[in-house]
Amino acid sequence: MSGIKSFFKSLLSRATVLKTVIRRQIMKKSFMAAAFLVSIGIITPSLSHASCTTFGITTTCSDGNSYSIIGNSVYGSNSRTGSRWSQTKIGNSIYGRASNGNSWSRTQFGNTVFGTDSRGKTYSYWK
Repeated sequence: MSGIKSFFKSLLSRATVLKTVIRRQIMKKSFMAAAFLVSIGIITPSLSHASCTTFGITTTCSDGNSYSIIGNSVYGSNSRTGSRWSQTKIGNSIYGRASNGNSWSRTQFGNTVFGTDSRGKTYSYWK
């Protein structure tokens, strides 16, 4: 558990926009999906800090981003750009659809991480 928390904490400084979603996922001890979007470059964190408000399952931020967590899925959109994305965690894997409409996946077994990014390129690395 402490390894997962360390991973998320290191990503929070790069993904201020996703801070609320990441914190909720740490508390739920389940989702690594939001951090993964930043790590493969689907979402680029802004340099400014957005203020966010959570009501029920939806978090809405001043930069136009909003996220809803339903079960093991996260659905996101940006009201300024019209982009939408989604992701679902099943077991050790996360499957998603990027804002460009393409699918991606990530699987972790122990310290080994592998998957396919939204451009169709495979990757793997050791954590």
